[in-house]
Amino acid sequence: MTALKTVHLGSFDAEAFWRDPELASLPALPDQAGRRIVNAMDELLFLGCKAGDLLLTRFPMQAAFVDYLGQIGFAFEHNADPLDSETIQERQTSIFDILVNSSPEACELLAGVSLIAPYAIVPGTQEFCHKYSIPFDGPSLAAVVKANSKAISHQMAVDLGLKNFGCLVGSSSELVEQGMRTLADGPLIIKDLFGVSGKGSLVVQSESMLKRIGAHLAAQEKKGKRVSLLIEPFLAMKLDFSCQIRIEPAGQVQFLGLQQMHNHQLAYHGSSRLDAEQAEMLEQVGYFRQMEELAAYLYRDGYWGDVCIDSMQLEDGNVVPVVEINARESMGLLNYHLDQLFAHEGIRSYFTFLSVGHRGPLDFGNLLGILDPAGLLFTCKGARGILPLSANALTINLNQPSPTLSASPMRKGRFYFSILAHPEERQVWLKSLRDAFQDFGFTLYS
Repeated sequence: MTALKTVHLGSFDAEAFWRDPELASLPALPDQAGRRIVNAMDELLFLGCKAGDLLLTRFPMQAAFVDYLGQIGFAFEHNADPLDSETIQERQTSIFDILVNSSPEACELLAGVSLIAPYAIVPGTQEFCHKYSIPFDGPSLAAVVKANSKAISHQMAVDLGLKNFGCLVGSSSELVEQGMRTLADGPLIIKDLFGVSGKGSLVVQSESMLKRIGAHLAAQEKKGKRVSLLIEPFLAMKLDFSCQIRIEPAGQVQFLGLQQMHNHQLAYHGSSRLDAEQAEMLEQVGYFRQMEELAAYLYRDGYWGDVCIDSMQLEDGNVVPVVEINARESMGLLNYHLDQLFAHEGIRSYFTFLSVGHRGPLDFGNLLGILDPAGLLFTCKGARGILPLSANALTINLNQPSPTLSASPMRKGRFYFSILAHPEERQVWLKSLRDAFQDFGFTLYS
């Protein structure tokens, strides 16, 4: 039987498309360079591609990166021309809306595609499938939006009697009132219902800061915006981890794995497989039964597909089974793919990134030409090394014409990669990589 051809694509800022535009927002600085990096992250989806599949990315994959991936066993089709344009880059537009409205090359590439593997279902996904005659086999957009809201994850924890510390607030005055009570016991976190990876979350340690945030929201309420936020005490955390599951269309639950999350100041910074003894501890406290209950709850609400459930263990040993739910693919799932492909004899993948600055421009092939002779680059000849996972996220700002960027000569990039090594060797590999980047002229921000 001939294997069905799958198209892989998606927008990594899915939360922005799920969020109700009528909701008031927490204070945040605009970051156009950061948006470009997120738009370029769709290259990471090559990890789910089988031989002959199609990967569509906003910006064409660089030849040096494609050649490298081919050398280590990845064979897939991809677009040679940009799907995005400079005009679209300046707007919040999903890749599905782009493809529904343009891109003649995509029409040719999508001929023969029978399945779709989206990073997340967002507005435009079903329209994309209809335009290109690809069967859509997924939950409704309404079910996806509901499953991803922190309001529903909070309510699920309440309904299922799970350990839960947060409360929902529906106005600026309620935020200040409830926040003052929480501050009496220590710092708190205010969370946007669709915030992700440190964005849309604020740690509050003083009454003055809380009142400033309240005033910021009150000004938006006067303009007709609604407030809906989650307040949680800032808890002493021992272990931050996630559970990757897949809910089948008929409701069966498939456990894929457990990933430790390595975070820095609330922002995601990496994933690695959870140790066996930690998984055993979770088994003993009934964690997997709770995950089945959560999956059943999501399914009753109409959702099925990939799910990443963020959890944590507190310093006192208690496990908080649901911090938030990501009803989509996730960084933990990408690291799961890496372990399935490359883990052996104690070798594990550590999925992470470097945030960097560089004056640009930059040829990615030149970077590979530095890492390989230095013995850092993962190849089929060696079992360990640094496996680059994206080129465009690193170079998208570095190679932009200068008028589109700020006056600063230093341009932001992000280098996603996996360290394939024994866990105890990770820091050695990471230090060598950081040294190589600095020698190449990068400034390291993380």
